Amino acid sequence: MTTHKISLAKISLALVSLSLLVACGGHETPPQDRTISGTIIGLSFGNELTLQNNVSSETVVSSNGNFSFTTPVEYNGSYSITVALQLTEQMCTISRASGTGIVSSVVDVHVDCINTTYIVN
Repeated sequence: MTTHKISLAKISLALVSLSLLVACGGHETPPQDRTISGTIIGLSFGNELTLQNNVSSETVVSSNGNFSFTTPVEYNGSYSITVALQLTEQMCTISRASGTGIVSSVVDVHVDCINTTYIVN
């Protein structure tokens, strides 16, 4: 009879331990949010271009070179970059402007601005 109680106690302890191990699984630290960045070329001196990501995040670019959005995109999220307001004397286009299932930071968005008005002599 005592042997039966010990065996039942061992089985109960094993089941509790197994339950605790299973309960701990699946609670991994979520991956960090991902940043969206790129480069801009052709922006005329003195101009500022406002870029928008997913309509909720903006960044103002005032010179050629690198830019980055301060609001990250969640892991496995998406991004969609647009020009919030086109400049009057320049047209700016965006390459690699959108993506889905983002699992790492995006660094290759490219903004290219060209003059739309010209001085005629």
